[in-house]
Amino acid sequence: MCTCTIIGRDATEDGSVLLGANNDWDRTPGRLRYVPRMEHGRDESFRTVRGFEIPQAEITFAYHYTCCVYPIGHRSDAWAEGMNEYQVAVAQTGVHAFQPIDASGAALEADDIPWIILERAASARQAIELVGELVAQYGFNTSSWEGAEGVAVFAVADPKEGWWLELAPGHHWVAQRVPDDMASVRVNCLGIHDADLNDRENVLCSRGLAEYAAARGWGGEPAHFDFSGLYGRDKSINEWGPELDKLNMYRRWRAMSLYARRDLPENELIYQVRPAKKLNVDDVKAVLRDVYAGTCHDLTTVPEAGPFGDPFHDGPCCYSLAQVGTVASMVAHLRSWLPDAFGGIMWVALSNPHTSFYFPIPAGAGRLPARFSQTKTRKGEDKSAWWVFKDVGLLTSRRYRPNMTLLSQIQQTFETDAAQRMSTMEDALSALWPIDRTAAYALLDLFSVETASRALAAAEDAFAALELQY
Repeated sequence: MCTCTIIGRDATEDGSVLLGANNDWDRTPGRLRYVPRMEHGRDESFRTVRGFEIPQAEITFAYHYTCCVYPIGHRSDAWAEGMNEYQVAVAQTGVHAFQPIDASGAALEADDIPWIILERAASARQAIELVGELVAQYGFNTSSWEGAEGVAVFAVADPKEGWWLELAPGHHWVAQRVPDDMASVRVNCLGIHDADLNDRENVLCSRGLAEYAAARGWGGEPAHFDFSGLYGRDKSINEWGPELDKLNMYRRWRAMSLYARRDLPENELIYQVRPAKKLNVDDVKAVLRDVYAGTCHDLTTVPEAGPFGDPFHDGPCCYSLAQVGTVASMVAHLRSWLPDAFGGIMWVALSNPHTSFYFPIPAGAGRLPARFSQTKTRKGEDKSAWWVFKDVGLLTSRRYRPNMTLLSQIQQTFETDAAQRMSTMEDALSALWPIDRTAAYALLDLFSVETASRALAAAEDAFAALELQY
């Protein structure tokens, strides 16, 4: 399971664009990494998961990303989500209810797309156009993940706009711009139902998209093109099902209801709402941390939750937005009025965001503590940062209600302090940026290392405080 959300600039408090995502893959560790800007020779290539070679760009941009540490093809990192130096952010969610279209020989798949966008795109629209060109040339295949051979939906955003990019096997795709005054969401299914294929300002698509559907007997009106209805299906290859499956329906309903501040109909395909109030980073964090508390689906009150109301039990926990199997969560705060280097802030929470700590990483920072890229070590001073955050969540679940009360206080104290430190840093950078870029980038590096280290220390302190409760 994965969940993505985009908030348009007229729907936020400060005029920024927000992109949030939970990357869910149970029993899989994760990490946070930084990749610097690089120059490439004409003979260099980008190798896809399936082993195809496509020409590499002359310059690839710097970026931060989170990922699952899961071998796929020649890579050890899978299902990447992140933000690059131009404040282009991308996240994805797998789709497993789709038309079985022949994609024999197609070179690209879901795990290739984020890397291409992060490395090559200087805007969200450019990212869509770039992926579209590559899919037209090389084709798009189902994922190589065993048992999860699906396609994907991508959330792509920059400081001006956000887009949903939805791909089917072969050479078929559509992208739709999120209206500036809307909050939008995607779960594990296609969600574009009404796209005017002639509106090139708000909709981009593959050549012959409507004609292919018509030739297959699916129908489809170009002025109101139902990509999800035509290229999706009501059957799935696995438990991550179609649009009205519980795994998708509850998460979509809850995210939209939280933004609207009222309960919306569960079984209606509502993917965007005009929020009841202007939204900020904390509002998106709250959605990504949600476990349906106070609703008819409250996971803390079901029998499986036990005497301490643990929402992350072995029952229907995967229905929630936050999950015990969340590998990483992010909220990209994308601001057009500041330089890209510190206008883009990627708030990251490793492991389950409900029990983890969000910390800010500026787009222009070039350093991270080494423990954030490690995954294998679980003991001692070199213990992987991801496992520190994971263990806090596991310990919290042992006596959820009293432990979560304690942990919430520690989370709030840390994240409030991190936001204040970031604001102070931005003031200093605004003064420094016009006169000394070298010093400004050094300050960004220092802030990144210190903030990530503080988050790790807060998690270690939280674990120690929770241990004392036993």
